[in-house]
Amino acid sequence: MSVGRAPRALTVALGCTAAWPSSARADHKDAQHPLVQVDIDACTGASREEARRLLRIELGALLVDAAPSGEVVTHAIVSCAARTVRLRVDDPITGKSLTREVELDESDVASRSRLIALAVAELVDASWTELESNPRPEVPPAGARPPPAAVEAARRVVKHRRPRQIDAEVGVTRMMVVVSRRAFFSESTAQWGGGMRLGCDEFTHVGWTADILAEHGETEVSLGKVALDTLTLGGSLYSYRRWSPVTFQLGAGLRLGAARLSGTPYASQSARAGSGIAPWGWPTAIAAVRLRPIGPLVVEVSGEVGYVVLPMNGNVAGRTEVTISGPWVGAQLGLGMTI
Repeated sequence: MSVGRAPRALTVALGCTAAWPSSARADHKDAQHPLVQVDIDACTGASREEARRLLRIELGALLVDAAPSGEVVTHAIVSCAARTVRLRVDDPITGKSLTREVELDESDVASRSRLIALAVAELVDASWTELESNPRPEVPPAGARPPPAAVEAARRVVKHRRPRQIDAEVGVTRMMVVVSRRAFFSESTAQWGGGMRLGCDEFTHVGWTADILAEHGETEVSLGKVALDTLTLGGSLYSYRRWSPVTFQLGAGLRLGAARLSGTPYASQSARAGSGIAPWGWPTAIAAVRLRPIGPLVVEVSGEVGYVVLPMNGNVAGRTEVTISGPWVGAQLGLGMTI
């Protein structure tokens, strides 16, 4: 019993880097950006720096530590109230003060920081929205009128904020343990296995995954059994659509690694067993449904289809009885958490 090797293949390495966009520096007097001051109490359990960074991206605003002399600054205060987080926005642009209390079920610092940033942005947006919906109130607020440049900067945020709203899961990496099954159209061999997977919804509607899988399968031949063992690295890019807490994704990628065919003769046979290792790879198309049931927990069900570019043959008594080639389908179940 012997194994034929597939031709050598070129190995391709895939890489991905997750990064948040950095904010451009600008002078406080830049009329393109409204000024916002935000104070976050440590009792909220959030990262002040992370929340400020997300709020800066969400509002397209310049965050200041204190109101510069002669400048109009919208002031947001985040504090604790019993079991809730209290938000207060004092807005000299519209002459309004808004308050809101929210409950944060997320326990990790990163999630609380994102949710606080979103809640503050929504409250500031609610105040600035009046500049569009009611630009000339019949009863103007008391006090000095804000400079036209400050009003225009805030109005510009209202006009453009809606399509740029931050998705709380964008840029968050998830790690999962994966159980997998793969079946080949050319052979009755079906593989079971598993491994680890990293993934990230890197941008709005676009993300990536990278994984390592070890899989094993067996098929019977005339003189015994032939086992197929594979170790592969996979990478893919996908587009996604989220309806919290469910995310649907569709994409394509590559899976590359090594495969081993090995024979085991029946005890009643005098055949000699053999084995062979060859490069292994294929393009893939993926579809998945992901669920965030609670906190950082992630559950994912995914399906794959692909085509074996580097086929393998198993020969028994000089005849080819095992052929791993052509199309295949796979299914995977992943369980993990955001990190």
